[in-house]
Amino acid sequence: MTAAPNPVATEHLPFFVTAPGNTDVLFNIMVVFTIASVVMLGIVFLTIRAS
Repeated sequence: MTAAPNPVATEHLPFFVTAPGNTDVLFNIMVVFTIASVVMLGIVFLTIRAS
């Protein structure tokens, strides 16, 4: 049994709105982005520091 959507909700939902129990896509994207940002900032810092 699936619950009916709220009647005042729009018909099209963004890709990051997930049903209960499904994978949270936006969270996973932000985790990868945050880890990549920290690594890149570390590389830039160490490159500048070593000069």
